[in-house]
Parts: sequence; structure tokens; C-alpha cells
Amino acid sequence: MRFLLYSANGKEDIQIMSFPYDAADNRDDDYDDDKHSSSLPSVEEASMYAGRILKTRSTPMERAKLTTDNHQRKDGALLADKRYYGDRRKRCYVRCLVAVLVMVLAGIIFSLYAKLSKRSGAGKNNPTSGSFRPSSHLSERLKQTIGFLDDYSYSSAEALKDPTSPQFMAAAWISDYDLIQYPVPTVASTGIDIAQFIERYVMAVFFYTTGGPKDWTERHKFMSEEHLCAWFTSKDLNDGEVVAIGLSCDNDLRVEEILMPKNKLVGSLPTEMGHLEKMHFLDLKDNQLEGSIPDELERWTSMEFFDVRRNGLAGPIPNWIGQNWKSLKELALAQNFFSGTIPASMEGLHELRTLSLSDNEIEDSISKLYGLTQLEYLYLDDNMFTGNVDSFTMRDFDDLVQFDISACDLEGDNFPTDILTHPKLEVIDFSDNNIAGTFPVITFENRILRYLSLAGNDLTGIMPGSIDSLVDIHHLDISGNDMTGTIPPALGKMPKLMYFFASENPFDSGPLPEFFSKMTLLRELSMSGTNLNGVIPDWISEMKELVLFDVSYNQMQGNVPESLWNLPKLSYLLLNRNKFSGNLPTGVGNASNMKLLLLDKNDISGDLQEYCDKNAGHQISKIIADCGEISCECCDCCSDHEHSCNDDVLFTNLDFNWEHNYTRVAYAFSPEILFGPVDSDQVDNLKTVGGVHL
Repeated sequence: MRFLLYSANGKEDIQIMSFPYDAADNRDDDYDDDKHSSSLPSVEEASMYAGRILKTRSTPMERAKLTTDNHQRKDGALLADKRYYGDRRKRCYVRCLVAVLVMVLAGIIFSLYAKLSKRSGAGKNNPTSGSFRPSSHLSERLKQTIGFLDDYSYSSAEALKDPTSPQFMAAAWISDYDLIQYPVPTVASTGIDIAQFIERYVMAVFFYTTGGPKDWTERHKFMSEEHLCAWFTSKDLNDGEVVAIGLSCDNDLRVEEILMPKNKLVGSLPTEMGHLEKMHFLDLKDNQLEGSIPDELERWTSMEFFDVRRNGLAGPIPNWIGQNWKSLKELALAQNFFSGTIPASMEGLHELRTLSLSDNEIEDSISKLYGLTQLEYLYLDDNMFTGNVDSFTMRDFDDLVQFDISACDLEGDNFPTDILTHPKLEVIDFSDNNIAGTFPVITFENRILRYLSLAGNDLTGIMPGSIDSLVDIHHLDISGNDMTGTIPPALGKMPKLMYFFASENPFDSGPLPEFFSKMTLLRELSMSGTNLNGVIPDWISEMKELVLFDVSYNQMQGNVPESLWNLPKLSYLLLNRNKFSGNLPTGVGNASNMKLLLLDKNDISGDLQEYCDKNAGHQISKIIADCGEISCECCDCCSDHEHSCNDDVLFTNLDFNWEHNYTRVAYAFSPEILFGPVDSDQVDNLKTVGGVHL
């Protein structure tokens, strides 16, 4: 950009600075306000430019100073009095310089005053204040804006005519309130000028449609005077990664990413979002969005990462996703209200690596997903998927790492061995289905599998001794089946096992198996309803990592040993519905991490009053004991004649690891995993526009 200044020597052409907003725009010509007003700088940048202007404008004055004491006229006559004339010229130049400075400063002050007046003077009628009341009188600029948006179908005419609609408010804002006054596009406008105007309008529609500003938790600079690409807040994650919460742009300053999780967005996704033609990343999980996925989003042909988990979205999965989003790597629709079937076009998503449809109302066969050969993370749980679990179940899923199809309607006569010997599967969850038969014999060592849950099926027979072939497994859940016999001692040869759930199986009667004493890494042990008898063994004191210990609904007896209360991490202790007796030991209060304690339907007496002292630092939230036998003001009590007491509370198999703290969240939904590792230089320069770090 050039400013033309006039000095004593005539017109002076001075290069100041090019605005960074449009690298493709040639600034060599004189600045035209109408042509280039779409590139206005922010307030901070305007101040910086003004400083450069003031600094530079003194240069021609200094060049024009008299430096020669004996400067002669053209006719050869000497200057009469060099000191007099020199001082006079100096005074003239000083006056000129002062006049120029005053004019520049006055212009800057006037400009800032106008902006501040525009920002504050709108008051309640400012559409960004949350209390906008449209005027019945439309400015000429607003009429032009509405006409343009209507003529080119960026929004419907009906919405643009409704003063209460998000579309009208967005049009009013960009027309009359936006401090960056982009020209209303015409047939003569360039593509970049139209794109900047439209994308700013679209994000304003998004702002109003989803509850901004009154419902949003954070505003992330939305509707500010800054360039659209600066509408974000930087956030440092625990792993050292830096992300931009809000908007991100590509090198052409086009919106390509929206990341706004857990921000209390409400309402629906506006159809205008389809005009963000460069979008490839959308993450709006953990909000309160409703409605369906607009068909206009089929224009996002570069979409790679689409995550709207844990909202209230509904309707069918659009068929165009498989037809138009050919580059899609993650589709995360879990915990919404999507229904219907899987579109046939989905098999065309050959780049898809993560598919999360958990907790919806989808009813279809898993065979509809055959063909998605690149899938690595597949979550279909809590739907109505059907199919037969057999040796063909894993067809086309050679690259799967995690597979959860729990709580569906799968059937099968025997759980196939080849699933347990899959070369890449680390997580297998087929719980809460209708799979019958016996637990398969594992013929060779598996060092890949970490998590296996077959709970809540119809498995029978004994657990084979070959279970120790799952060498590196951390989590094993066979609860809620009809397995018999005894738990094989081979389990004691699995030193990495940390979570073992075998509750609600009719195993042979007997004491708590001694081989558990070798499994010192166990964090959760659930043997509820497994015909246990005998006493709590002394070796329990060696289980220093235990967080949950559940032996409820058995025939165990004897005293509750003091060593149990001294376990440093024990938080969930379920001893209810047994034949324990005697007094509680004096060290009960040592279990400072206790959160849940169930002692009802035993013959235990004692004092738990110290758990009721909120100032003692205890974290307990629930205690259930027998009325009249335990002294405890904060306990829920069960009397002897209340046979159903505590039956409505399901505490067994809490399964904390998978549902609340497993690597599903951090691993399968990470853009780093999907798109490769993040370069450190890219992180350092996360948000750079025209070389200026934002």
C-alpha cells in the first residue's frame, strides 16, 4: 500500500506497509477505499500502521533542510542573511510538520471515536449484545445485503424478512454493526471478496442459531472486530498440544475448521454452513444441538473429521455422506438420537478409520459395514445391530484395533476363536448380546489383546485353561453368563491382568481362589454371586492396588479383617448379602479413599460414625448397613424384614476402566492419530495470518 505525500519538492511516493489480509492483492496502485475496504486491519494493526506513518512522514522534511551555508541563487547572488533565512525556513518546516502531525492524530482520534461510538452507542439494539430489537427502518446498506443474500440463495427470503430470525440479525450485524465494513458484493466483486463477506455472514448466522451470546460458555472472539480467522482462543492441552478453540483458516483465509466442544451450543446447525466450502474439520461434541444434519453440508467435499458426539441430533444418517465425503477419516455420531439404517453409500468411504455410532437408535446388520477395509476404531454399542457372530464377523476388518458392539442384538452358537486371535485387535467388547456356546479354546499366544468383555451373554461350560494365552490382557469380563466349574488357576499366570469380572456365574462352591494372591496388580475384582464361601483370606493385605472388591451375594462368613481397611486405594467395598459377623475393627476409618460401602444383610455390628464427619476428609458418598446393628447417622439402613432392600441399586461390575477412563476417548478420536503426528513447527505457528502470529 502507498500513501502519497506532498513536500516542498513535490509529490513524494512513500512505501509504508502492505496489509496482511490478502496476499494475492497487488498493492502497487493508489489505495482505493471502495475497492480494498474488505482488507481493513484490526484496531491493534491500525495503531501500528499509524505509528509507522508518523515515523516515516518526518523523512522528506529532513531531506529538505538547508545543509549548505553558501547556497547560491540561479542569478549568482549570495543569500542575504543565511542565519535569518535558515531560521525562517526551519520555522516554516516545523510549522508544516506540526500541522501534518495534528491532522494525522486528529484523523486517528476521529476514527477510533467513531468505532467506539458505533460499538457502544448501539446499546440494546446491538445484535451482539443478546437483547437486539430490530428497527422497522432498514438502512440502504442492509437492504443491499438482504437483496444480495436472497438473490444468490445464501439464505431463504422468508428468513431474511423475519426480524427475529438468526439470518436477519446476522445480516443486520454485518451490514450496520460490524466494525469491518466489507463491501456488499456485486457482480463486479472478486471471488475472495465474496467469500470473505459470505463466510463472515455464515458464522454470524451460526452464532445466533446456536444460542450466542447468552447461552454460550465462551465467546471465543465471535462477532468481534477482528478478522474471521482470529475468532478463536488458544488452549494448551495436558499433552502439550496447542489447539485453537473456535475457527481456523487455510492459507487463503477461508474457514476450514470449527472446534467448539462443550460450549453449551443449542438449537440446530444452520443450513448456511454449507457455504463454508473449504471445511474439512468439525468438532461440536458435548453440546446441546438438536435437529438433523443439514443436507447443505454435502458441499463439504473435503471433510475429514466430523464429530458431533453427545448432542441431541436426530434423524437418519444422510446418504450423501458416503457419496460426497470421500476423504472422511472420522465419523463420530455417538450418543445422539440418530435412527434408521446405515446408508448403502457408506461402503464408499475407503479412507474411514474411526466410526462411532454408539448410543443411538440405528437398526441394521453389521454386514452393511463390510467394505470399510481401513477401519481401525469401530463403536456400534447400544443400538439394534443384528447379525450372527461367526468366523465371518471380522470379514474386511483386518485393521481393526478397537471393536465395541455391546448391547445390540447379535446372536451366535459359539464365540469364534479367530476373533480372539485377530492380529491387531486390542479391544473386543461383545457384551450384552445373545451369544451362546462355550468360551473358545485359544490355540496360540496373543500379545495384542488388552480388553475382552463377553459379559451378559449366554455362554456356558467352563473357562478353558488356555485363557493364559492372552498374555498381555488387562481387562477380562465374563460376568452375567452361565459358566460353571471352577475358575482355572491359569488366571494366576496373567500378571498384567488388572480388571477381572466374573460375577453372576454359577461356578462351583468354594473359597476365594488363592491364585488371586499372585495377581498383585489387580485393581478391580468382582466375584458377586459366584457361590463363594469361606472367609476373606489373609493374603488380601497384599493386594495394595485394589480399588474395587466385590464379593456380594455369596455365602462368605467370619469377621471382616482389619487388613481390608488398610488397603491404601480401596474405594468400593461390597460385602452385602453374605454371612459375615462380629464387630468391625477399630481401623475402619483408615480407609480414607472409601466412596461406596455395602454391608447390609450380614450380622455385622460396630461404629461407622467417623465416616459422617465431613471435616475428617472422607470421600464416601454411600453407605448401606443393617438397621440397629451399625451406629451411623449418615448410613442408609436395611431392616431384616426388608428382603428387597438395596436390590434396586446395581453396583456390581462398575467397569470403571472402559466406560470412564479407557483410551477410547484419548486415542481413537485424536486428530494426531488420524492425520499423523503434529510437527513441532506447526504447533509453534498454529495461527499465523500473513506472517503475523495471532
